[in-house]
Amino acid sequence: MTFDKDAVVGAKTIVIIATVFLASAAMWMPSSIAYIRSGEGAWWLVCVASLWVTALSLLAMTGVTAASPVNGASEISKTVSVVGLAYITFHCLMLDAIGWVVLFKR
Repeated sequence: MTFDKDAVVGAKTIVIIATVFLASAAMWMPSSIAYIRSGEGAWWLVCVASLWVTALSLLAMTGVTAASPVNGASEISKTVSVVGLAYITFHCLMLDAIGWVVLFKR
């Protein structure tokens, strides 16, 4: 699937969203460990913010992929991509950004 002139966004935009996703996803565990070790509230804020940025960037990728036309790939490839993105978005949004944050014993 390519993102060209008919797409919702350009190719660079999806790369930026994916980079934001990867960077924020890599931050939550180290910030959680830093919070547990130090007890400082700033680390808790970094942890929660990184979980939300991760979830929202995935939500953006899912929406862009679902709304973009298929160019250079089959419709089934797009469907599988959207389903996979929707699954990880559900996990990161509902289970991590909401569930884990609420249930984590501070």
